[in-house]
Amino acid sequence: RLTIVDNRGEIILTNGRVGGLALSTGKVEILPVIGGKPTMGQVDLKLSGDVGEAIGVAAGFGMGGTGGTDLTRVRASGPSNLIFRADFPIKRKLAPGSVEFEVEGSVTGGTFTNLPLNADARDAQIRFAADRNGFLVKGDAVILGLPAKIGYEAGGETARLDLSTTGSDLSRISQIAASLGFSGSGGIDIEKIDMTGSADVNVHAEFPTRRKPRRDEVDLEVDVIVQQGAFAGLPLVGGARDAELVAHFSRSRTEVSGTARLFGASIDFVV
Repeated sequence: RLTIVDNRGEIILTNGRVGGLALSTGKVEILPVIGGKPTMGQVDLKLSGDVGEAIGVAAGFGMGGTGGTDLTRVRASGPSNLIFRADFPIKRKLAPGSVEFEVEGSVTGGTFTNLPLNADARDAQIRFAADRNGFLVKGDAVILGLPAKIGYEAGGETARLDLSTTGSDLSRISQIAASLGFSGSGGIDIEKIDMTGSADVNVHAEFPTRRKPRRDEVDLEVDVIVQQGAFAGLPLVGGARDAELVAHFSRSRTEVSGTARLFGASIDFVV
């Protein structure tokens, strides 16, 4: 139905479809409606459907490059709910770049591949928000093969990724660190060390968004707490077992402290 209030024309939508998404409620406003040709429009839509379809709709509104992150490269599936708001000039031909928008929503049981840093995420339970200047994601997912809490924020030329995981397989963590471009520091090459055990891990990565980053462009910091770890191929000492460690790894420094059995004896150490 159409109503006019304060020189604004308002159309209430109760059902329909936007691309491949179902519309449950919505509102379209145009202004002014009295005393001149309408120049501006506003929409407020509540939508649901597959998140892959949502990305396609977003690209159609010029949101594919939100915050420098090219969403059109991401392959995604899973149920989603979102609220879309936009302001736009009323013209015969509307350029996607002239639409100012805000989107917020959630995905349940989502699968995402071809993410930045060649990552993938499965069983994702996330919330997201986006506008033309930035993109924010928070939630839980199995990412890079590890169940983790995730945070992703992109804006301008840089993106930030934070992962937090507990009780994860230590060997898998080292493989992921290497795939993200971190091979070690302080004379320690983690790709040459065999490691087993479990660990709690916090990962923070920053990288450029406008193109696929090279390994040396990923600024990575990793904090690890190791329980019952075993290591082979360590510099100088060769191997260690029954390790209880706290460690920090980054390009600028490596710090490791804790206890482990070395040469048959339990030793406290700081590196």
